Amino acid sequence: MIVRESQNKYIMIEQDHHARLSGQMAANLKDSFFLESKLNPSVLYAIEKP
Repeated sequence: MIVRESQNKYIMIEQDHHARLSGQMAANLKDSFFLESKLNPSVLYAIEKP
């Protein structure tokens, strides 16, 4: 769980939700952000799995 604390509250994000959101964000990156485009599917898989 990812926990962020502010002055009067906590924000808690479950790891699987974070992984799914990260995967969606990474899937929308430009291909130029990846060193080799043939690795994109493997990289995206690794990002989105909790």
